[in-house]
Amino acid sequence: MPDEGRSKLLDDAYHQSIELLHEVSTPAGFVASSVLDHYRVIWGRDAVITALGALTTDEDQLTDTAVDTLTTLSRARSPSGQIAAVIRPEEGNWDFGESGAVDVTLWFVVLASAVVDKTGDVSLARQIWPTVVQAMRWLQDQDVTGTGLLSCAPATDWMDSSLVRSGRTLHLNTLYYWAARAAHRLAVVVGTDPPVDPDDIKWRVNLLFWPDPDLDIESLLTGQPMRSIPSPFPHSAIVSAYREAATTERSHYVSHVVHSLFDGGCDVLANLLAICVGLAGGEKTSRILDELDDGGAAQPYPTRSWLSPVTDPNMSLVATERHMEPRWRNEPWTYHNAGIWPYIGGFHVIALIDAGRESRAGEVSQALARANFAGENGTTWRFHEWLHGETGVPSGAARQAWNAGTFVLAWNALRNPVRVASVFARD
Repeated sequence: MPDEGRSKLLDDAYHQSIELLHEVSTPAGFVASSVLDHYRVIWGRDAVITALGALTTDEDQLTDTAVDTLTTLSRARSPSGQIAAVIRPEEGNWDFGESGAVDVTLWFVVLASAVVDKTGDVSLARQIWPTVVQAMRWLQDQDVTGTGLLSCAPATDWMDSSLVRSGRTLHLNTLYYWAARAAHRLAVVVGTDPPVDPDDIKWRVNLLFWPDPDLDIESLLTGQPMRSIPSPFPHSAIVSAYREAATTERSHYVSHVVHSLFDGGCDVLANLLAICVGLAGGEKTSRILDELDDGGAAQPYPTRSWLSPVTDPNMSLVATERHMEPRWRNEPWTYHNAGIWPYIGGFHVIALIDAGRESRAGEVSQALARANFAGENGTTWRFHEWLHGETGVPSGAARQAWNAGTFVLAWNALRNPVRVASVFARD
């Protein structure tokens, strides 16, 4: 395709994304989709990701809806600070998901910082700060291993169906670092101390999730209240497993650590986010992006949730899946099991830009525009939830807001990376 044609496709996709953002904008915030009742409510994680894209535009109405999203989420919380997974404004209720969402509380803190960065509203920062502190304290309470990192039950983040990660997951702990940076930025605005040290989280994530033969896993207990045991890690299994997983050939972060199991699968979104928020250094970034290219993560469209379908029976809630509608099951190459999720594609483009791979970022953004364009029976610009990981056939609900949100993020990053830096709590 000539350069002019490529530029037109991206611009068309951008304008279609903006149109969709307006379509899902409500007085309570961004709904997940306008075409299905199940998604025509405030899904916390979807709403935040959508709002982050909206904040990089020059459209006042979309900025206002991002603020409304933040306000709605701040009110839908438990007494201890957990933010609800789903809010139904018209019904006046909310819930935390079947397994209890952990990630939405993290996304909330990220959005709070991004909104204040965009609006410059110091009074809003002071108003929202107590809720942010409460949220971060609740998150700290999810450190049940005493290693300074979050642990979670299955299905407590965006993979909330029958294919799950649990224990200490890369996804949640990458978001934890992002949220800690966001809280730090807010603390500066408010004029107080941050609740958590993001640099402390950063080295812990890199130690645990990128096993290295030159590192000592027992240093995870440094500074942690472990006086009740005679020595670090009295059960030696995790130390042995870490040494086994440690290799100089590693090309991505491990997906999750459960007891002494280091799962070696490549959680694509989590690895991309690690790049976008600055967890991964230059060498790690290069290795991750090379592996994603070699493994076809963006083929036929950006971007698969896993490089290849997960076959580990320990990650499948078989008994749960029997009660689920077919559209939320996880056959190979479908849904969470190596299906293509265009919203992940937006983060893929940004990670490539951060790595200085502008040419490749342009190629992936073109394919991402075509993924959002794809529809069934001749329809176009459907922004489908996901596409088949091998065939690219669109599936899931159409008009997905977070597809539009991350495409807008990617489009702006291609033109001016500085414009999106604050979204990722980076200077």
